[in-house]
Amino acid sequence: MFTHPCNPNLIGTIVASLGSRQAVGGADSTVRILSLDPDDCMQGLSTQAVPAIPSSLAMTEIVVQENTPTLFLYIGLHNGVLLRTVVDPTVGQLADTRTRFLGTRAVSLMLVKSQGSNAVVALSSRPWMSYTFQGKMYITPLSYV
Repeated sequence: MFTHPCNPNLIGTIVASLGSRQAVGGADSTVRILSLDPDDCMQGLSTQAVPAIPSSLAMTEIVVQENTPTLFLYIGLHNGVLLRTVVDPTVGQLADTRTRFLGTRAVSLMLVKSQGSNAVVALSSRPWMSYTFQGKMYITPLSYV
């Protein structure tokens, strides 16, 4: 359980950070983006309601097109669903959420490298990988059994 000393009302179960942004997944089925700027002291930037309690979070920059990195937040849910959403790096707003059912178990996320690029492995009842290839995003199963 995560409770921040500057804001004791901010209670979450899981946390992911990258640069000056932090994502906190709560038992109230929300994900909040917070600023890590010392002047803001965990100021809330945006909130997204999700269809189930988050089980895992991962935040990473992935180059999709034109060598411009995009900040993605991956949200694994207890019901086996994976959400991938774009985080605006300047204001922290969430946009363009994509959904994929991965399996019957809670989703666990791990950041990895694939061919020198950032990627995410998502584990549920089946393993999946989110990666880029030739400028396109893919989420594919690692096992077809």
